[in-house]
Amino acid sequence: MPVECLFTAVAVGGVVLGSTGRARMGVFLLLWVGGAEAREREIIERHGIVGGPGVKLFAPELVGLGGSGRLRTTRRHGLASGRTRGMANNRNDQGGSLTSRGESVKQAMEQLLGAEVESVSLIGHAVEEGLGQGELEEVVVVLRGELLDAAERLGAASRRLKRERIGPPLLMTRQYIQRSLDVFPIEYLYMQHLHHTAMGPDPFEGLRFERASVRLQCEREAKRYLLHLRQGLIWGRGDAGGLREVLHELVASMVPLANAALFLKGAERSRTRAGLMGELGRELRISVRPLEDALKDMTGRIRIPGGRLIAVLRESYASLEALSDWLDRVSP
Repeated sequence: MPVECLFTAVAVGGVVLGSTGRARMGVFLLLWVGGAEAREREIIERHGIVGGPGVKLFAPELVGLGGSGRLRTTRRHGLASGRTRGMANNRNDQGGSLTSRGESVKQAMEQLLGAEVESVSLIGHAVEEGLGQGELEEVVVVLRGELLDAAERLGAASRRLKRERIGPPLLMTRQYIQRSLDVFPIEYLYMQHLHHTAMGPDPFEGLRFERASVRLQCEREAKRYLLHLRQGLIWGRGDAGGLREVLHELVASMVPLANAALFLKGAERSRTRAGLMGELGRELRISVRPLEDALKDMTGRIRIPGGRLIAVLRESYASLEALSDWLDRVSP
């Protein structure tokens, strides 16, 4: 059984510590959904899925942005991802119309959580680009009642959720959103920019973001990505598969950051990942070609030769440094 089949991660509000020891958005309750044999347990422990070193090198604070909510490990490097970054064959297969996908998720949440559901929203790039092969739907569910009880119920139905291509829903309350806007503006900006509310009031309508909070988190994330890119090169050196995964991790996490940087610039923001990268380069006058190539590789449009991966990673590092320098100069 693959590692990703063993657990489901459900956000229930609160904090969980990542590899850097910083508080992350949401508590991700790991619920056992199937008995693991000794070998599977060994894999889980070795890869440090829960709080181990090297977990989630680049992921934005909110698991789920940029892909599906599937928990998986990357080969042998001890990295864990809360999203499907997209393998080389991750071509867009749509997964049905946005309306039909939203209705399917809505029905599932109503059946599993009942009257506690206040609203159901699909979020992320799939809202505009459709579901890619192997991707799960990213979902925010705003609840009226107890979050932990809802998490347990969803955990018990995790096999159904995966079968219906629904990633582990992010469970929130309206109060939690308001209280955490200044802490996680990058994530909420991206949700507000790309979402489809299939049921109830739109939880992202009318959200207002403080420029100083957005700039501070952008600066922090850019510098963190630089640090962890260096770490990723250490882990992946000599292993083309590992280096490709580091590259995919970086570009997937760069998408919400690009959206937030364009917000600071006061520029137009595309509703596609490729569009956001292109606009980031044009508006900030920095080279984003390596990041665009990484995105194409991640989504299966091209295949970067293994011998070129180090060069592309170094070029991506330079792009990220240029973004970090720009953010240093942005006024609060």
